[in-house]
Amino acid sequence: MTKKQALVHLDLEVLGEGDYTLLNEIIDPNGKQITQSSKSISLNGKEKLSEDFKVTKPQLWDIKTPHLYKLKTSILKNGNLVDSYITNFGIRSIRFELDGFYLNDKKTRFKGVNMHHDFGPVGAAFHKELFVRQMKKMKDMGVNAIRFSHNPPPAPEALDICDEMGILAIDEAFDEWQLGKVLNGYSKQFDLWAKKDLSDMILRDRNHPSIVMWSIGNEIMEQYQHDPNNITAYLNDIVKTLDTTRATTAGFNSANNALESGMAATVDVAGFNYKPGGIYHKIREHYPNLKFYASETGGALSTRNSYKFPVVFDTLQNKRGTSVNTELYADGQPGNYENTNVPWGVMHHTKN
Repeated sequence: MTKKQALVHLDLEVLGEGDYTLLNEIIDPNGKQITQSSKSISLNGKEKLSEDFKVTKPQLWDIKTPHLYKLKTSILKNGNLVDSYITNFGIRSIRFELDGFYLNDKKTRFKGVNMHHDFGPVGAAFHKELFVRQMKKMKDMGVNAIRFSHNPPPAPEALDICDEMGILAIDEAFDEWQLGKVLNGYSKQFDLWAKKDLSDMILRDRNHPSIVMWSIGNEIMEQYQHDPNNITAYLNDIVKTLDTTRATTAGFNSANNALESGMAATVDVAGFNYKPGGIYHKIREHYPNLKFYASETGGALSTRNSYKFPVVFDTLQNKRGTSVNTELYADGQPGNYENTNVPWGVMHHTKN
């Protein structure tokens, strides 16, 4: 891809019987058709087709200008429309270097949050209006990235909104592999369903320009046994058979184990959870060629509807980045401002 021209590659599966005309049209962000192709096809069950399109002077998808194109695919029989489908997509380049993430060749710092697509007391059913409201608030805060955690996948409408609003996204697949965290967790289904669930997530979501990484796990217990069945490589390979345009990642909360076992080096970009002040600079020192990022950092305590004055910030921390104080007020309640971090995380507030 250059500023002058982009190549759009189409992989298409068509199911049917008989002779048809296949029409593909690319429509630019302004609603103008800019290119099309038409050809005759003979179907005998499921057929896989591929085609390339050239787009001149592409309008790039970016955080500030999330331009979206449309691919309209139509199937005609004797000139009559039989079926059609519209796929939204964006044109952009992404890459990860040792010094960070580059979007359209511009270094872009993640200002991200971890979140599910539910809405607290409203429930897990997706409501577009609520998610749009939530994303507007996030963007007002300066957020430009979301790690959807920790199960496949988020509501497709959530990713549509990320595409439309210019928010980077990480699709995350699993919170458990073969070793469980709870009695009735995904570990019981992993061997039977992991490949299909991961594959389905990627196939469903890979046209979203907002997605920049595929995460294959979060704080999985195999870290503590140095991944005896090499599941990291197994899942990483599944991703690569379906999409080579994005990086693989995982959220490791035991950095030493993930590094020593090679799990962190197996994915394209390792995610390390928590303790940025005490660990991250040491990782860079001992693993100078490893690409990694902070997949989780903030964790704080609060008491809902407890508004205490004066507001006190617990900025005193030990060498590991943990708050030295555990109580800011005489009654032991921390207040509703999340100004005391949990032992494993850091405050949301930065120190000047």
